[in-house]
Amino acid sequence: LLDSYQVEKIVNPEGEPMVFNHQDGKLFIDASQDAKLGESYHLVVYYQGKMPIAPNAPWQGGFSLAKSPNGNHWIGLSCQNDGADIFMPCKDQPYDKPDSVRMRITVPTGYQAIGNGLLEKIENEEGKEAYTWFTQYPINNYSINFTVGKFKDFKTSYTSVDNNEVAVHVYLLEEHTDQLETLAAMAIDNLQHHEQYFGEYPFAKEKFGLVHTPYLGMEHQTINAYGNDFRYTETQGKKYDWLLLHELGHEWWANKVTAADWADFWIHEGICSFSDALYLYTNFGWDEYWKKMVQTRNNIVNDKAIVLGREVNSVQAYHPGVYGKASFVLHMMWDMMGDDLFFGILYDLANNPESTYSNPVTTADFIAFVNSKSGANYENFLRFYLETTEMAEVQVAKGEDDSWSIWLSNTNFSLPLEVETSEGIERIDISPQPISIRSKNSPKVDPKGLYLRKINMR
Repeated sequence: LLDSYQVEKIVNPEGEPMVFNHQDGKLFIDASQDAKLGESYHLVVYYQGKMPIAPNAPWQGGFSLAKSPNGNHWIGLSCQNDGADIFMPCKDQPYDKPDSVRMRITVPTGYQAIGNGLLEKIENEEGKEAYTWFTQYPINNYSINFTVGKFKDFKTSYTSVDNNEVAVHVYLLEEHTDQLETLAAMAIDNLQHHEQYFGEYPFAKEKFGLVHTPYLGMEHQTINAYGNDFRYTETQGKKYDWLLLHELGHEWWANKVTAADWADFWIHEGICSFSDALYLYTNFGWDEYWKKMVQTRNNIVNDKAIVLGREVNSVQAYHPGVYGKASFVLHMMWDMMGDDLFFGILYDLANNPESTYSNPVTTADFIAFVNSKSGANYENFLRFYLETTEMAEVQVAKGEDDSWSIWLSNTNFSLPLEVETSEGIERIDISPQPISIRSKNSPKVDPKGLYLRKINMR
């Protein structure tokens, strides 16, 4: 818990005060006389203070205090990088997800507090109203969230891939009611797309929610933050919203399948970014997908490894590589494995009890899962691209007459690369062991740039 809050007291189940120490952002509670290892224990922490204001939400988190176009108060909260300890005492580690959360937020009458899960009740309190929200699902600390404002709520539903009715709620400022049905339709379109590949919406018993926020967005579970100002993209006559699409994808890749450590942040952002591109592939074809992936490939900085190690915090782990490079690694896996195996692995990962909800995963878990499902060993390939900044180096050497040798000089795995020769294009497994081909002109290896690699002509 932030030191800027004052902890007044902490009491045990009998209401008796407990000894505690609050300093350096940590809250230590002496429960040695009462708590037993392995048993649940109930504590109440009474604290107060001024909440931190977000300097650059959502990347630098805190509370966003804004006004709507009509001059009404509009309050948002974001804390992915900073941690939920900016507003509540918690064990703020990604592997430690609360199994459920109930929130009660009191606001002046006329305002609403929109939160995770289902609205249990609204209680009147002399010019104020208390909103109680409850989610029965495990949830990331940074996804525990509420937004305050004067909203219009559009309610609809759709039938999931498992034939369940899923509630959809869109909460927008009163000034933008004309966009309610449009965003709801886009959300259902996006949800049904992802269900094709990753299975039913993970929180079908509650809702998919979207709430208008004074900052860009975040994947808060069952109540995604939306602040993209209705800047829709139109492709081939169809409109979609990239921000809505991305945050919605996190319901599978972050909220259901959760990284066990910040070092594994790519499991959230990389798989979700790939699913953004997959939406283009499904709806608009390979050319639109590949246009997106070429842009992704060209923007890879590669100054840091995707996985930086166990000791990094959320700020250190958050860098462009966990988005773009990680999503391109998944693209390469798709090319190597083919449709059935690759999408089968993603589906199984998103629907395996051992890798979902209360069971977070590490990069090592992901690699073991891939190897188990594929019956092959992708560990060297994945560790090379996830844990280093190296690119596979393809050596192409001229031999006698029309002969050429091709090999990988810095890997201990092979890649199935297209090779264009005077005879046409052939897909060849290139490994550290040189292979010989014949071509009347210089062969072009991976001419489309389907892989992250360097080509060295000798």
